[in-house]
Amino acid sequence: MAVLHDLPFVVITLLSGVSAMHFLVIELALPLWTAQETPTPRYLVAVTLMINTLCVALLQVRLTRNSDLAGPSSRAMARSGYWMAAGFALIAFASGQPAWLAVVLLCGGALVHVVGEMIGSGGQWDVQMGLAPRERPGQYQGFAGVGFSLSGMVAPPSSSCCASSGAGHGNSSWVG
Repeated sequence: MAVLHDLPFVVITLLSGVSAMHFLVIELALPLWTAQETPTPRYLVAVTLMINTLCVALLQVRLTRNSDLAGPSSRAMARSGYWMAAGFALIAFASGQPAWLAVVLLCGGALVHVVGEMIGSGGQWDVQMGLAPRERPGQYQGFAGVGFSLSGMVAPPSSSCCASSGAGHGNSSWVG
């Protein structure tokens, strides 16, 4: 397969796979951690997931409209990491706070995170498809899926372990 000899594409695919772990952190670790480490009602887990879903449905196209070339798309991917890190930092500060403040921090963190998610998803798609040669788009697209699949294998046990091992330790599992 020619794609395996395309080192820049392989690196982008692996980095995209690492970045894609955030999907499972939000969907798996956040609910576990929220229930264990914050004084918020458990239904807030559904609220944070609804924030994510509604924002993606309403804003994804608008936020990724200008990332149709590899250069701007790669910069968008880099910017998305800052947004996601800021969202996770807000979430981490929810531990040990009064319930009302924890709700604000969790919802705010979910909003900030989803901005990064949307910017990064559009950028990742455009970078990977922009780097693929026109004569082999299927091969490259298939290989790009490998990174996402690897994140789907690594993220569930690692993120749930971090969320569970954080029990009683506040925000340590979110900020190191």
